Amino acid sequence: VKGVLLDIKPHLKQGAIIYIMPGQGGVDFIVKEVLGEECRSGKVSVAGIIPMPLNCRIEEFGKKVQLKAFKASYDLAAIPARDAPKCAFALSELLAGRPVHPIGNYVGIALHASNPNIHPGRLYGLFGDYKPGKIYPENPLFYETWNDKSSEWCQKISDERVKIWKTICEKVPGTGEPNQVPGLKQYIESIYAGQIHNTSTLSTVFNTNDGFKGFGSPMKKEGDGWVPDFQSRYFTEDFPEGFCMYKGIADLVGVETPTIDLILTHFQNLMGKEYIKNGKLAGKDVGETKSPQRFGIKSLADLLRDGLPTEMVPKEEPPKPRRRFSKTYSANICICGAGNAAHVFIPYFSDLGYDVSVFAGFKDEAARLKAAYEANGGIEIVDGCDPENIRTYKHSPVVCSNNAADSIPDADYVIIALPSFAVKGVLLDIKPHLKQGAIIFIMPGQGGVDFIVKEVLGEECRSGKVSVAGIIPMPLNCRIEEFGKKCQLKAFKASYDLAAIPARDAPKCAFALSELLAGRPVHPIGNYVGIALHASNPNIHPGRLYGLFGDYKPGMVYPENPMFYETWDDKSSEWCQKISDERVKIWKTICEKVPGTGEPNQVPGLKQYIESIYAGQIHNTSTLSTVFNTN
Repeated sequence: VKGVLLDIKPHLKQGAIIYIMPGQGGVDFIVKEVLGEECRSGKVSVAGIIPMPLNCRIEEFGKKVQLKAFKASYDLAAIPARDAPKCAFALSELLAGRPVHPIGNYVGIALHASNPNIHPGRLYGLFGDYKPGKIYPENPLFYETWNDKSSEWCQKISDERVKIWKTICEKVPGTGEPNQVPGLKQYIESIYAGQIHNTSTLSTVFNTNDGFKGFGSPMKKEGDGWVPDFQSRYFTEDFPEGFCMYKGIADLVGVETPTIDLILTHFQNLMGKEYIKNGKLAGKDVGETKSPQRFGIKSLADLLRDGLPTEMVPKEEPPKPRRRFSKTYSANICICGAGNAAHVFIPYFSDLGYDVSVFAGFKDEAARLKAAYEANGGIEIVDGCDPENIRTYKHSPVVCSNNAADSIPDADYVIIALPSFAVKGVLLDIKPHLKQGAIIFIMPGQGGVDFIVKEVLGEECRSGKVSVAGIIPMPLNCRIEEFGKKCQLKAFKASYDLAAIPARDAPKCAFALSELLAGRPVHPIGNYVGIALHASNPNIHPGRLYGLFGDYKPGMVYPENPMFYETWDDKSSEWCQKISDERVKIWKTICEKVPGTGEPNQVPGLKQYIESIYAGQIHNTSTLSTVFNTN
């Protein structure tokens, strides 16, 4: 990669995006070394991709190639990190709309579930007993003969790898989300969706996987048998470029990795190398690796330097949210309704430079809102998104009306942040006035709003006139302090999931929403059913209520009204977990029965989901109960 970057550097055009596939192996350090100034200045963006998009082979050089398949989905991180949503959208467009998920920091790509997790674990399962002089009777197929012994080692590596990333997310809130670095089985299932005949165990996702057929083990003939070939790329690439990366990051984060240490020590001795010494990545051959230590990285802060949350970056002046896209993007937003979210969005988007209008068709809501903000000189927002830099600002909408014809025709983005029962009436009101290419965001996106959208705007969506996207979770933690005059914005959620009608527009809608929300990650889901089955209030509230009132019978009286979340107990968690397991199983079964609908990991378990959207706000993430009662 370094040689190519040096060659192309003088000739790159303004705004170019460079995709590196696969994106592991320390290429982020090389990019910063060669193209650091170009990335910092905004001249170019560089994105690393996981997994390698293609299963293919050259049949005749320069003349013929066999393309077996594209992977089902991809993860991506960018330099600079703020450009990840833009790069993800562009790659999705290039690859016919396949889902591309942006990861918050490039370290998430370095710790991802790919060959450095797969190959060393499998090799230790095959050759953990190897000593020079030992001869094996045959060369087994690497994947078809995959056994539980190999799975056990791979799972241990996966657990340590995920723990490293989770610890980073806990230590430095805002770096990324725990679920952005997946476990190994979940990852293989998602990228080989439709090619695995048996997904019941980690072993079967490898040994019944059509995408892994026909590969021998990295061995060479010796006498009448076979021995490991330590010159194979399974050893010469996966260990120094990937496995050592896991270990190097773990050392910087302070996470113990006994399995990685064991396997790395075993094979480095056989390879004639010294990567690990006294339990640390500090051996004499570290300079041959692609680990952070090879590039002089000595701390977690240095490792995360691009994309660091504000509290770890020296500030010359308080940061202010700003529009991050060029003016070629439209900037007219219409907010529907006058509730909590509208009170935030009006001044928030106005402060970012958008033209904001309001359509509030319920009774005299528009007139009351307008009278209040005009008397106050605008809606004042106390923006506490950064607790160390609370900002107060005040803005008014350009238009506020109970007639959709006054507010909707110029809107490039329409935000409906209302209860699901109110959505149909709003859609009927705005339908005649929607402009070509408008995107309608419904927040939250559950409650059957997809069926309502198809009923009211079916033709508009089919024809491509508009796109409608449902969002989970509700983006804001906020409350009105005085109607039309003042509101408190406590926080935005850390990330969002989105599904669209038509489904093909999900990447476009996700990119647009991420731009509107200052680059926060927005993950497109393949089908709207994934939003309906998502981990939100319908999972949380019924389970908690049954924990509280499962013994209730008419006439029963409780001595007190407990705090709903602060008193959350394991009994309530047990019911919520059972709901979560059934909900996830429904989605997984859909993905298995109808390959291409989506990926199993797009509908998360409850604990994983709460941890991701409340990153940095939970004091104890050890159990499902604590993610609620310490949140």
